[in-house]
Amino acid sequence: MRKHIQYFNIVEIALALAIVGIGAAGIMSLFPVALNASRDAIGDSNAPDVAEQFYSWLQGKLKVEASTDWSTSAFLTGIPSSKPTPDGFEITSSTTHFENIYYSGTSGLYKVMQASGSVTDFSAIVKVWKADVLNVYINGSHYDLTSGNGGNKYATSIYMEISWPAEKPYDTRERRVYYLELFNLNAVN
Repeated sequence: MRKHIQYFNIVEIALALAIVGIGAAGIMSLFPVALNASRDAIGDSNAPDVAEQFYSWLQGKLKVEASTDWSTSAFLTGIPSSKPTPDGFEITSSTTHFENIYYSGTSGLYKVMQASGSVTDFSAIVKVWKADVLNVYINGSHYDLTSGNGGNKYATSIYMEISWPAEKPYDTRERRVYYLELFNLNAVN
């Protein structure tokens, strides 16, 4: 008795390759989605840390001034009263910085870069602006600032927009806005 061996014909091989190719293309199409999700997760985890670091830096600058009247604070008067409009900037050797915070030369516009060695993990543009706090309650006392009797003497609110990655055009970046009210307890005493 003779065994008859059957081989695959060219049509079956072509169909098998087409099925494998479609499956591989489907899997490959998930990689950009996964990379974007990973980038967004890194940004969502780093943005609050950047905001906290930046707010701590701002509070430290105010403490160094040790001013009882924030309406004359050189640091606070340097923060714009509306959101800065420039989109971004390049860091140069003349750019002043504090740790990983780089100043653009435009009031209220900074760049933050966090790196592991020589690899940048997170880069963002930070826009900072302020607004007056109109009613303040400190230690049970009410201070009404609507009458224009002190401006930022007792309190100020600081808005911060963090957009990342800094290398992309502004319209395509992820953005988060943070808000903090700072109270000057030295002005109350």
